[in-house]
Amino acid sequence: MGNSWGSATTVPYRIRVARTPRARVHHLLAFTQRPLLINYNFSFPPSSITSLVRGLPTSLFGEPATDPPQLRLTLIHACIPWRITIVASNARYVNVNDVLMGLYTTLRTHLTNVTLTEFNSLERARHREKVCKSYRKRYRRLRGQDYVREKMQGMKRIDFMIGHTKFLGLTQRSSSQPDVWQVEAA
Repeated sequence: MGNSWGSATTVPYRIRVARTPRARVHHLLAFTQRPLLINYNFSFPPSSITSLVRGLPTSLFGEPATDPPQLRLTLIHACIPWRITIVASNARYVNVNDVLMGLYTTLRTHLTNVTLTEFNSLERARHREKVCKSYRKRYRRLRGQDYVREKMQGMKRIDFMIGHTKFLGLTQRSSSQPDVWQVEAA
């Protein structure tokens, strides 16, 4: 008796492929059409966060930033030519505070602490000029010694955001990369 592949007596079967469930971000970090529960300008430390809700429990900031929880998250934004890596501070999962603190500390890094390759990697001269203008605006808002100190420290990564420093939330880039999130800012 020969091979019966394709004959009328062959019983077809389907291979089931398990789908990775789409990751969700914590509601304090989720980008929605409604205002976020928190107001945060990431050019200032997370201690400056205010809330739209009276009595927002601080315990929420210790909750996992994503579901399922991740040990590491990667944040990206169209204005910056690098990725921001957020690592779990508690060795179990990245929490909401890790994300907010990670944004602040990464973007406050002086450009001199990294290579000028980042600045030169900006494709358009117009974008480079906007970054320079953002730097000048940042230090000119200060007075006295703070002005001098900030100016002497030079350009920082926050300047690449060209004024888009109001945190609006995170959106997932792709279900195949549950640890990569787009920072939405205004």
